[in-house]
Amino acid sequence: MIFKNDQLSSRFKQVFHNTGFGIMIVDKNRDLIEVNPKFCEMLGYSKEELIGQNAEILHISNKTYKEFGEKAFNQVRNKKPVNLDWPFRKKNREKIWFRITGDPVAHKDEVLWTVVDITERVKAKNKIELLASKLSKYLSPQVYQSIFSGKKM
Repeated sequence: MIFKNDQLSSRFKQVFHNTGFGIMIVDKNRDLIEVNPKFCEMLGYSKEELIGQNAEILHISNKTYKEFGEKAFNQVRNKKPVNLDWPFRKKNREKIWFRITGDPVAHKDEVLWTVVDITERVKAKNKIELLASKLSKYLSPQVYQSIFSGKKM
């Protein structure tokens, strides 16, 4: 099957605008140059509020912005795969957890990031860990280990 450039471009635009994943494209300075509607919906911003802004506005602190740059941004710009869970901040200042994956944009000094909201999963994991910690105080170490290791005593 052979596609004309305008057909391919049209299909990619349709996927970009209608996917269930949030997508953002940033330049080498980490300025947002494109975002899709799902990304805006997840964070509570309009496209106009995000385009041209530095990605720092999405991070929960300057510290996490810098850490993300070291852990992920520089890695993907060096053509290494990135796939990690990271906290971000919505427009209303609420924390949101994303599973974020980055890929360099071919022939450009840009990075395409796709994100999925995993906030509920992170909350559930934290609750389980808290309950397990509380439970460990009431059980002997052997019983506790048996329950969580799956091994019989």
